[in-house]
Amino acid sequence: MKKFLRILSAVLCAAVAAAVLLFAAAYLVSRKQAVEVTEEAAKLVPGSGAGLGEDVAAEIDIPLPLCCGVGSVTVTPPPGTVVSGSPLVTWHKLRFAKRNWRIRTVLRPVRPGRTAAGKLQFEVRRGGEAPKVFSAAIPEFDVRETAGADKLELASAVEVRKDFPRRLLWLLPLAVLAAAGLVLFLKRPRRDRELTEWEKTVREFADLKKQISSGALPPDRAFIGLVELMRRYLERRFGLPVTRRTAQEFVTIMDRCGNRFPAESRPFLREFLTSADLVKFAKVVPETSLVSRSAENAELFITHTRPESEVKNV
Repeated sequence: MKKFLRILSAVLCAAVAAAVLLFAAAYLVSRKQAVEVTEEAAKLVPGSGAGLGEDVAAEIDIPLPLCCGVGSVTVTPPPGTVVSGSPLVTWHKLRFAKRNWRIRTVLRPVRPGRTAAGKLQFEVRRGGEAPKVFSAAIPEFDVRETAGADKLELASAVEVRKDFPRRLLWLLPLAVLAAAGLVLFLKRPRRDRELTEWEKTVREFADLKKQISSGALPPDRAFIGLVELMRRYLERRFGLPVTRRTAQEFVTIMDRCGNRFPAESRPFLREFLTSADLVKFAKVVPETSLVSRSAENAELFITHTRPESEVKNV
């Protein structure tokens, strides 16, 4: 299951990264594209005209570079009509480096007969540049007489419905992918930090001390375990070849190293390693008091030789 979550998280993050890179590439390409508006007239919906008091929409689709958008829109309605509500600007088709914008305005005829042409004027904005103004004609259309025309409502009294800004919908899948990737990233299995040599020794010593205190180890085995732990620590911590040296050889090395060891710990190391040689080579059985005293001094030595980096990380 953890492997599946890691793979799924990697796939989602890769998909988000690919989408962002694709959008960035398309945006950069669109910066080099010219702004051209080829549509000269809006189309009417419905195209067959309208009855008196019935709404008719004038729409125009404008393909623009991805980096461009439509700014303010001004409608000059045909004579005999009024504008119902505010013009609606949306985009509805997205292609590489381009998107189609749609401007829609609703007209309401207030006089029967054939209208004259109107005009739709709009700005195209590109970041860092002055807006360009374009215009398109609103075609003439026929207005028919309808029943109840004498009870027409004024366009300004009509409630205008505000549509959801569809231009934001493309952000939804990216937001979902980003949220899913973030959740999986936060819930990913965390790897434990690798312990330093000093921390490993502290843990090993704590386990050995617990066995010595509980009496689980006889004195000879407890002392040999303590000796082996201290030899490993001296080799790991100070880089000294201690594990295959006698006590006298180690004392010579220690004297040569100068101040690498605390002065108060040197007598303990001499006595401790000398006792270790007696136990190892002369088969002397250590007394319980020697084991306890050696364990206490070993703990003090490990504490006093704690690296500076360990102190700063606390």
